[in-house]
Amino acid sequence: GGNAAATSTSLLAQPLALGKLARFVIKLHMSNGQWRGAKARPLLLLSERAETYLVVAVNCDDSESEVKKNRFGKYFQLTAEKIGARIKHDGFDTSVLEIKKEDAQRFVETLHFMMES
Repeated sequence: GGNAAATSTSLLAQPLALGKLARFVIKLHMSNGQWRGAKARPLLLLSERAETYLVVAVNCDDSESEVKKNRFGKYFQLTAEKIGARIKHDGFDTSVLEIKKEDAQRFVETLHFMMES
């Protein structure tokens, strides 16, 4: 058998798996009433890769059964331009990207600020 920690780490470094985890966490918080109505929040998950982080963003809706369509592509692009970071979209989904480790913290902070304003 392989190293279980290495396997789980590489699995979460895949966009589909990280996206499923994000949607699971949102549905969990919605079902226990934490993220409903005014408390509904988007979720941003980062998974470490060799020199980058995989970033997945998911919106939540006020309905338990529905997860809103992501609109993070525009915010990702504007945030990257604002801080001068280079991002790479991983596949066709614009709510999934890869960013260099040294840019990740500033990217997340700036993204949060831009989404609040």
